Amino acid sequence: MLDFSFFKAVIIFAVTFFVTFVGASTGGSAMFTIPLCIFLGFPVHVAVATTRFSAFFSMLGAFFGFSKHKKIDYRMGIIGSLIACVGAYFGSNMLLLISEELAKKVMGFVMLLLLIVSFLKKNSSKEKTSLSEWKKCFGYFMFFIIGGIGGAFGGQGVLLVYTLTLFFGMNFIVAAGTRVIVSFFITTISLIIYSNAGAVHWHYGIVLAVASLFGTYLGAIYSIKKGEGLVEKIFEAIVVMISLKLLCFS
Repeated sequence: MLDFSFFKAVIIFAVTFFVTFVGASTGGSAMFTIPLCIFLGFPVHVAVATTRFSAFFSMLGAFFGFSKHKKIDYRMGIIGSLIACVGAYFGSNMLLLISEELAKKVMGFVMLLLLIVSFLKKNSSKEKTSLSEWKKCFGYFMFFIIGGIGGAFGGQGVLLVYTLTLFFGMNFIVAAGTRVIVSFFITTISLIIYSNAGAVHWHYGIVLAVASLFGTYLGAIYSIKKGEGLVEKIFEAIVVMISLKLLCFS
């Protein structure tokens, strides 16, 4: 059993609060918290499972922040969640079956994929108009893929934001709010599976949860008040941070 260290807990709390505050609109905080836990000695499966527990509260904090300002498309959030939950079920079980070495390699590939997606350009000012049916169908399929990735490795927020903006024409802020609902259900499914498998370290999970709850709630309100332009600048900063993280963990 992984021992609890107060020093590690302080580091985890500080980093988690910062990345969830910044990532409240963009998502992707797991791309920092999971590697951090691995760096501090967590096995990959435990790192993912424990951050899923904190992500549960992270989604609650972001939900209250965005719903307070009516920046959530509930219809799309529910549809996306139903599809994504199927992918999350398969993704979570897959991680528990593969070896530690393979899990690290797959995670590195997923993080690189998320980084590439982060560099995609989009017109965040377009609303849901003139969207072809094939484009929407592909967007629905993406929910399944994202559910699998999120269930196994987290970090689904980045992909969800781009899916909602590129395939469903949402503006950046509404997409950020709507992805919270989908992420919440992906997280819930994966957390149940990991908890039943005994992979969650509950003490560190509580530390992560408290930091995530406050970070995402305050970050969601901040991004809404400051506007979409600033949020996208913060998003670009996250991309740079992800790049540095990838270089450090190569």
